[in-house]
Amino acid sequence: MKVKRSSFLFFTILVIITSFTLTSCGKEQVYKGSGEFWNVKVVQNSVPDHFEIGFEYIGQESLLESLEFKFLNSDFNASGSTQINKKPPYIYSVKYVKEQDAGEKLQSDSLKAKIKWNNKEEEVTLSKR
Repeated sequence: MKVKRSSFLFFTILVIITSFTLTSCGKEQVYKGSGEFWNVKVVQNSVPDHFEIGFEYIGQESLLESLEFKFLNSDFNASGSTQINKKPPYIYSVKYVKEQDAGEKLQSDSLKAKIKWNNKEEEVTLSKR
């Protein structure tokens, strides 16, 4: 009787741990932030090293020529650039695959992005939601 009870207890604990692990791995992590000129959003998908990064220009300039960005966190250092040459409103999105520490969820409560455009620069802090 003790063997059955301990086997049942072990099985129950194993099921709880497995379901908790699967549930937490399947959730997206979302970071959002706003500056004077840009709204920024980073979504870490259920596959931990895949991200979607979005930039929305909310400033008043009549023409956006180019966009350059770099995240300043040690565990998330995505960067990129693109030529725009468009009138606002402007939204730019990019998919990013993290190579450093691949397979791990971000541990940061916030991210910091440096954005450059039209010879201007802004830093935006994103908070985990």
